[in-house]
Amino acid sequence: MINVLVPSGPPTALSHRDLTSNSVVLQWELPDEQERNGEIEEYEVHVADLSTNESFAFYTSNQSLLLSDLEPFRYYRYSVAAATVIGYGPRSPHLTLRTNEDGKYT
Repeated sequence: MINVLVPSGPPTALSHRDLTSNSVVLQWELPDEQERNGEIEEYEVHVADLSTNESFAFYTSNQSLLLSDLEPFRYYRYSVAAATVIGYGPRSPHLTLRTNEDGKYT
């Protein structure tokens, strides 16, 4: 019998890739094997707009998330937590990204 708990460690290897001036893909890896404490069922992704201090939470079963409708040339901070059927473990350290410039010049 396997004892399932919440993960004791966060997802690892967070990264992001720009797609356009208002969209990026966030990616991450599973928590280290000894910190998973069961099968990972879901991820909670916290994103904060550093210009407005608004924050949002997104939920996915994938190890990536497309963020769209972002503001061009703006800083955002994000972190990810993994969950087993029991609940969520700790969030990863925050990473900061800056969206690309819009490319529209007057």
